[in-house]
Amino acid sequence: MRVHQLQYRDCDHLIGWMDEREIRDSKQLLVQVYTYTVHSESIANLISLLHTNLPQATLIGCTSDGQILDGQVCERSTILSFIQFEKTDLHSSLFEFTKETDCFENGRAFANQLVVADTKACIVFTDAISNPEDFIKGIEFEAPHVVLAGGISRNMLGQTALFSKQGLITEGAVGVSLSGQDLLANNSYSLNWKLIGKNFKVTHADGNRIYSIDNMSVIDLYRKYLGEKIAMQITEKSSQFPLILKRNGIHICRDVLAVHEEGSVTVSGHLYEGEIVRFGFGDPELIVDGSKQLIESMQEISAEAILIYSCEARRRFMFNSIGYELSPLQQVGPNIGFFTSGEFYHHEQKNMIINHSMTLLMLSENPQVMPKGNIFLQQHEQENQWGELDALRAMSHLAQVSTDELMKLNVSLEASEQRYRSLVQYNPDVVYSIDAKGTLLSLNPTFYDLLGYEEDEVSSLFEVVDAAESSRIQESITYAFQGHSQTFELSLMRKDRTMIPFMITQIPIVVNQEFVGVYGIAKNISERKEAEARITFMAYHDVLTELPNRTLLYKQLNDLLQERSGNRQMFAVMFIDLDNFKEMNDSFGHFVGDDILKRFAGKLRQLVTEKGQAARFGGDEFAVILDMNQIREIEDVAGQVVEYFKREPIILEGTEQFITTSVGLSLYPNDGDTPELLLRNADLAMYKAKQSGKNRYLFYVNEISDELREKRLLVSDLRKAIAEDELEVYYQPLIDLKTQHVIGSEALVRWMHKELGQVSPSVFIPIAEEYGLIDILGYWVLKTACIQNVRWKDKYDMPLIISVNVSYQQFQRNDFVDVVKEVLQETGLDPVRLHLEITESTALINLEHTRLILRRLQHLGVSISMDDFGTGYSSLSCVKDLSIDKLKIDRSFITNISTDVRDAAIVKTIIALSRNLNMKVLAEGVERKEQLDKLAEYECDEIQGYLFSPPLSSRKFEECFLAPG
Repeated sequence: MRVHQLQYRDCDHLIGWMDEREIRDSKQLLVQVYTYTVHSESIANLISLLHTNLPQATLIGCTSDGQILDGQVCERSTILSFIQFEKTDLHSSLFEFTKETDCFENGRAFANQLVVADTKACIVFTDAISNPEDFIKGIEFEAPHVVLAGGISRNMLGQTALFSKQGLITEGAVGVSLSGQDLLANNSYSLNWKLIGKNFKVTHADGNRIYSIDNMSVIDLYRKYLGEKIAMQITEKSSQFPLILKRNGIHICRDVLAVHEEGSVTVSGHLYEGEIVRFGFGDPELIVDGSKQLIESMQEISAEAILIYSCEARRRFMFNSIGYELSPLQQVGPNIGFFTSGEFYHHEQKNMIINHSMTLLMLSENPQVMPKGNIFLQQHEQENQWGELDALRAMSHLAQVSTDELMKLNVSLEASEQRYRSLVQYNPDVVYSIDAKGTLLSLNPTFYDLLGYEEDEVSSLFEVVDAAESSRIQESITYAFQGHSQTFELSLMRKDRTMIPFMITQIPIVVNQEFVGVYGIAKNISERKEAEARITFMAYHDVLTELPNRTLLYKQLNDLLQERSGNRQMFAVMFIDLDNFKEMNDSFGHFVGDDILKRFAGKLRQLVTEKGQAARFGGDEFAVILDMNQIREIEDVAGQVVEYFKREPIILEGTEQFITTSVGLSLYPNDGDTPELLLRNADLAMYKAKQSGKNRYLFYVNEISDELREKRLLVSDLRKAIAEDELEVYYQPLIDLKTQHVIGSEALVRWMHKELGQVSPSVFIPIAEEYGLIDILGYWVLKTACIQNVRWKDKYDMPLIISVNVSYQQFQRNDFVDVVKEVLQETGLDPVRLHLEITESTALINLEHTRLILRRLQHLGVSISMDDFGTGYSSLSCVKDLSIDKLKIDRSFITNISTDVRDAAIVKTIIALSRNLNMKVLAEGVERKEQLDKLAEYECDEIQGYLFSPPLSSRKFEECFLAPG
């Protein structure tokens, strides 16, 4: 790269000079012209001369208010620069703005004319367009990677000429792009204006049109801080005190260019709302020192040519001292440039206008070319040149130090104020302050949000409290003005006149050791009050039905007993149990069960109305206090309770389901004079009603107590018998009718009571079911029978069937199949040898559950028998759908099979249809020879009954049917 520069005199001198420098025409020759004149004929003659002699060269030029040549300032001159590139391609454009298109879009269009794939830098000059920053932002949009240099062109009279070989324009842009892989393009800048004064925030701006800063007009801002004279001459004087801000990591300046009638101003580049600005003050010595540091840093940069674009306002401020800033650049490399009205700069892929700066574009095609020797700054006459500014600098320094101290204090105060404001404004509680009369001095937004008032609708605390509380509020204010804090509950009135409870804390406000007001914090405790009410309600009420619970029932009974202790007037206690509720709850789920309980609770409320109190005692048990002294009235209510589910059957899964009620009643004072006695005796009467067939009510009599006491003793003994292994499994043989051979046995539990002797299964099995012992008992029978069957298999090598009954409660358990699987694994019994018997009623309560359990059991290999078939509501098709393996015809059909034609027909039909469905049939209760003959005639598969053998102990069974001989 070769660089030649010339201060133009005339045509002959230029031609001779070019010949002397051997400047030859080339496509890679860039000619730049900076001139003070806008005389079109003069410029046209110069363009023609250059075009004639250098037709392939690229030419761009503009007018300027002062030119720069090798570190020297020239005025009213024309400067030419010839840069002969070796590896760089040039593309130029003379672009006249389209008025119908905004500046941003013009910038995009201009960039598309200049920039190619490997463009490294663009040099662009524009006139003083209305929005130059939008223009260069348009260039950035299309070419964010390209280094932009140049600036706004105009001479000292504000005139502009932009030209290239294509011609001359006064509005628009001219530019050249530099492209090539070997081109090095680096830029830098120097600003170094001192920041003075406080921070200001831009509060209203639109591009470079500024309406307010710190909520005041820009003129008022200058007037307030810099005086009336500066404000009145703001377009001339703002260049001495520009606005400085930091954007994208660098400081940039903004001057006021124009003032508009409504008070807004146009500045020399964009400002955005929220940006922080400060006033700038120029210290020439500081500016030159900063530039020196910049130039010294350039020793590490390869620079074969330096293009300088410095601000005309910077030059005017520094007077002749601008030369001290520029002169060292000639030690770095050839340089040329001009003074702009706004410098274009590229930083972190962003284009911006800086103002009041000196920007540099350093070009090189050879990274090895570096500045030679140390760079030094001329210093002579500095003291004389700047001594007259010492006083001004001293005042500036004083102002700056004072400003810094005030800013630190201001930052501290602002931080404290913001913390206080945050504490108040964003506090979820109401925060207020009042004077001694209760007048509201301040309120936070929570007050209005919670109470629904608009601002200025409330002026006193007394306006939002109940009149009855006024004296208490005044006392609390007086107490606070005496220096005391206090906390108390108070309800405040919403705009709609409803009241909200608050917990209020009031503290005195002390200023200069004088009580001047009261701060209050009011916490909404509505939720706490509601929670307390809910907790209280839940403590005394059932959550599901919302009826009083056992605790409240006892309290109500106690209160009533105390009331009646004098006259002993009769009242009744009713104890209610829902029969079969547990089975329905287990079968259809707890949601269905809960709904039944709630419906029944609602009915109880209706029945007792004002004459009593209903309560949920627990589970499916309810209690009612009937404040009635006539037996007929009491019986009427009890009868309605019993009749309730008869009149309103429950529809579940499309079928009617029936629940009945068992009711027991006790009367005061005959049946007790304490809550415990009255409830216990009503409970005993209810159990007697259950034993008597359910679906009825009974009054307590003394005999009931004796009978139930015996029953509960039996329950205790049964629990003990299961725990201490006092029960025994008996086995009744199952006979193959054709072969008359024993093929297995049914396991039947027996209980030999130590005092009562043999207790019938019809007595203790229902007790086990009622008192929750059936699961333990059933598990014990299953495991014992499986163990015995395995022993017989091992001892006699006879693969016998073992048939075990399963209760409803066992079958409904979710883990029932897992329990069976566990027993089979622990005992080692072959699953095909285990037959489980379920009744029709058990199978039909919940068909979906039954299907699932049976499929899982049969998957294990276990067979299923339906016991007591014919006594329920099932049909053969239903049995087929459940994949039952064996039907056990109930003994009620076998008893009269030889004499009753209908029973015989039923049995015959069942056997015939079962065979078609591939199910075996077993007849139970066979006790006479003629019954056996009929069953043989009908080709029944298996039989069981006393004709062959009653249930036997394991030893007897073994002796009779398994032992040899």
